[in-house]
Amino acid sequence: MVWTAPTPRTTGELITASIWNTDLKDNLIAVHTGEIALTSQVGGDFIYAIDPFRFGRLGSVNNAYAPFGGSPPLMRLTLGRQTIWVPAAAMRPDKYIPCRWHEDITTNPWSQMLALPFPNTDGVAGFTLVMPKAWDKGNLMARLYWTSTTASAGNVVWYVHVVQSYGQAEAINTYGSFGSGFFVSGHNAPNALNITADTAITVGGSPATDEWLRLNVYRAGNDGNDTLPADAWLLGARFTYNCNVMTDD
Repeated sequence: MVWTAPTPRTTGELITASIWNTDLKDNLIAVHTGEIALTSQVGGDFIYAIDPFRFGRLGSVNNAYAPFGGSPPLMRLTLGRQTIWVPAAAMRPDKYIPCRWHEDITTNPWSQMLALPFPNTDGVAGFTLVMPKAWDKGNLMARLYWTSTTASAGNVVWYVHVVQSYGQAEAINTYGSFGSGFFVSGHNAPNALNITADTAITVGGSPATDEWLRLNVYRAGNDGNDTLPADAWLLGARFTYNCNVMTDD
């Protein structure tokens, strides 16, 4: 038994047993068994239970959304921005313009926090990323987390560079123009967490799927806007990126 579209009727027309069976009885059975046709549905639409006795239709949308429970179902965006966290422990001082090596900035047991100390001169730390396949190859948004033990006031000038993206068989000891994000970050109280604003970072080298990214964090301590007369301790960097597919398959 499947749903049968009722035949249009005219005013004054008698409802025969055959009409009754087709338009009402048979279709009630179809509804009860879930074999229901709703108005204007198209392939890919979602059919859901409005209540224990009625069905509803949710129009199909693109694959950026997924249905969740509710009446009508909640539609949630499944694409959009995702996050990668890179701790300072995953970075290392640059060979030529280094910051200092990692130090534990805590004095309490069971709470080790490795940070990279950047003196108030120029210093660089580097690290690498391989971005998820779902990344749309656009700009990254970067945000730095840092602290300082000093009570002195002042600003720190930070840069984040995507040195280059590299693909299969490309030489990894060369680069073109840096993709750079610029931050001027004020210092809070001693040992307090300082979080920069999000800044867009361009990625050079025509990035593609599965490519390897070289990145730097740079304190421009010799910049006139860098006024903190003490070490800035980098704790890590948060990157957000935009997805244009739902999985990394």
